[in-house]
Amino acid sequence: MFSFQSSPQQKTVTPFGKKETVGDPNAGFAEMKRTLPKDLMKDPTSFLGKKQALIEYRCPYIVQVTAIDETETDIEITEEHISTDSLNEYLGQVNRMGLMISEEKIWDIVGIVALSLKKLLEKGFMHGNLKPSNVFLMKDCVGKLGDFFLWNEIKDPISIMVEKKSELGYLSPEQINGEGEITIASDIYALGLIIAQAVGKAPLYKTTSLDELKEKYASPPPSIQMTMYSENLQNTLTGMINRTASERITLEKILEIETVKNRINMWETRLGKLPVKYTYPKERPPKYTDIPGPFTFKIANKDDSSDPHYDEFTDKNFSVNETTVTKEVNSLLTTTFYLDKPFTSGIVSCSFSFQHSEGSMYVGISSNPITQAGRTWIGENPESLRYMFSGKVIQNGKWVSGCEPFSAQDVVTLEANMEKRTLHIFKSDVLQPVYFTNIPEEILFGFCLVRPKSSCEVSSLCTLEFPSPDIDRGVENMKGIEWDYSPQKA
Repeated sequence: MFSFQSSPQQKTVTPFGKKETVGDPNAGFAEMKRTLPKDLMKDPTSFLGKKQALIEYRCPYIVQVTAIDETETDIEITEEHISTDSLNEYLGQVNRMGLMISEEKIWDIVGIVALSLKKLLEKGFMHGNLKPSNVFLMKDCVGKLGDFFLWNEIKDPISIMVEKKSELGYLSPEQINGEGEITIASDIYALGLIIAQAVGKAPLYKTTSLDELKEKYASPPPSIQMTMYSENLQNTLTGMINRTASERITLEKILEIETVKNRINMWETRLGKLPVKYTYPKERPPKYTDIPGPFTFKIANKDDSSDPHYDEFTDKNFSVNETTVTKEVNSLLTTTFYLDKPFTSGIVSCSFSFQHSEGSMYVGISSNPITQAGRTWIGENPESLRYMFSGKVIQNGKWVSGCEPFSAQDVVTLEANMEKRTLHIFKSDVLQPVYFTNIPEEILFGFCLVRPKSSCEVSSLCTLEFPSPDIDRGVENMKGIEWDYSPQKA
């Protein structure tokens, strides 16, 4: 157990980074929970905020953070469970078999780690504890990076690692010398040591002793036999393991190496061709907050006395319960309804299901307030959009193909991200390829009723903590359409 001095008596806290598996990996869904004591962090609030950003950062090259919980003394971070082998197991297996790792595979390791570090750096992170056991070899992409230590967030990271008897042999000279906050250069140094281990079949500085590591760094660097590899790879490795941080090769330079660029382009192309980008395990659904009924429904055309069918847009022609509208009048006149609840922020999901409406089902959104008086069809003006039973999507009178048709047996869900101003469509939980960007700043969800005795139920209305996972994974032939605000010609 970790312990530290707390006046006036010693207090025992949770071991830093204590891990436990939650769920059943064999059932297709499991998570890894890590417990981090707040007392060992420089600024727990800052730490929490940075980790929270990782929940929203969906990247196929980084182990996904799925939840963060806070107690009085600890922060509990839940991440996806990785059941595949790490690079550590792979290197060990190759070594036991007496094989030499090909140069192509070495560049794979360089590329995937460098790309993962770049993705972390884009969100203001560096790793700080990079080693082979934190690089995972995945089935559908080359690999991903996990177990972020966030070195600069911890009060005394070296003491923590010594206390845990952690492997220290991948730390940079500036890390073990306590030279204040470190930079991405330390992660580059660790990457160099990983590559040196891959070509030399053993770690250069394997140790759990800080004093021993300091002694090794006080001596000249050991030689690395690389005669079987290209001069380009030799020079890259030499640049990585330079003991002076300011003289090391930079991450940008590594990513500019032609071989690395070619490998990354290949992976990105491979991921883009997958029907669904299965780079995540089965995930928990995003945290949601239900918006319960009863709902108030507004008839779009009700207040337009100039409409020749004005008399048919009356409440008596429709029955309404808490979540459902049913058309009672024997007429095929299309009537558009909206939930009288505008949204301007957050991520909102609204699901619809129809009864007795085969061949005439439409759902969509409109800007608020509604200015489409006299227009019975949602989607026929600059303010609105509709997804049709045929699979077509119409916005401002323009038709877009690409989505699947839906029937009364399907539940149709519209997910609007009001921060990014995007709208995605789901048919029975399957993400559709067409989505819209730059949607109105304030929206209402709506639907159309056409056939007599047809009905539409708002089966779910909720806000989400983060987008549905499939939106970040994507599907084949995804295409974003920018909302068209241009006025229609008279």
